[in-house]
Amino acid sequence: MAFLRVFFILCIVSAMVLCVSWQETRLRQERRRLHEVSVMLEDRSATALKLRAQVARLQSPQRIMRLVEALDPGLSPPAAAPNPPYRYIASVQPYGH
Repeated sequence: MAFLRVFFILCIVSAMVLCVSWQETRLRQERRRLHEVSVMLEDRSATALKLRAQVARLQSPQRIMRLVEALDPGLSPPAAAPNPPYRYIASVQPYGH
């Protein structure tokens, strides 16, 4: 009977050791994944920051005006044409006088 108790206790202890070992392995895997995700997050954050800066540069009103002036797609109003010279007619009689 004592042999069965010792065997049972050894089985319980062995099972607990296996569980702890399995949990440690799983914890290491999760830490590795967490590290990979944090590295990816830092990379994506840096990329997003660069892209936001580029969008801000591209959306600047000065740049848009320079592009419009450089391309001049015909959307800008034409320059004011000079007034034609006036012709003075010497004497025009109104109708009926």
